[in-house]
Amino acid sequence: MQVQRLIYLSDAGAHPAQNLRYCEEARCDLFDYIEMFYNPTRGHGYNNSMSPVEFEKQYFRRLESV
Repeated sequence: MQVQRLIYLSDAGAHPAQNLRYCEEARCDLFDYIEMFYNPTRGHGYNNSMSPVEFEKQYFRRLESV
């Protein structure tokens, strides 16, 4: 992900045509960051403050022990 691009797009002085050109790429980059990195690693209240990855590991460990 190119964080510099997101910072550039948020700059009030950026040229509008350039913003439109990079907006879709920046949106995709941000979506990828959230879905591929942030959400799987952050703790979720529903999972007892465990990340989804850790929750799944514990779940499958419990299944193996049965």
